[in-house]
Formats: sequence, C-alpha cells, structure tokens
Amino acid sequence: MNINSQLQILRLKQVCAVTNLSAATIWRKLKTDPNFPKPFKIGKNSTAWDLREIHEWINSCKMTRGI
Repeated sequence: MNINSQLQILRLKQVCAVTNLSAATIWRKLKTDPNFPKPFKIGKNSTAWDLREIHEWINSCKMTRGI
C-alpha cells in the first residue's frame, strides 16, 4: 500500500494550524457550514479529522473566490 493513500488524521489543534482558524471558529463552522469536513471519534474523548477532507475543503473555498 502506498503511504500517500493511507488515512492521515488531524486533531483539533492541527486542524487549526492547517486552516488558520481558531478552535471556536471550527466548531462554529461544523454547525453552520454543511461543506466543512465532519470529525469522527477515535476514542471515548478523542475527535479527529481526515487531512484529505480538510485539503479538499480548502481547495473548494479557493474555487469559489471567483478568480
């Protein structure tokens, strides 16, 4: 299996770093933006995001800027 095809997960702090959004903004986007990637549980008290989905969301934002 190619390492690039493996799931890469991010915790909230890493999602903040990749998107340059605060944690509060990320939680708000989950409630208000149906296109923002949904997190998934990786443990009883642990939530994570798929890095590929975060990158796809960023690219979709770039596509809608009208340039």
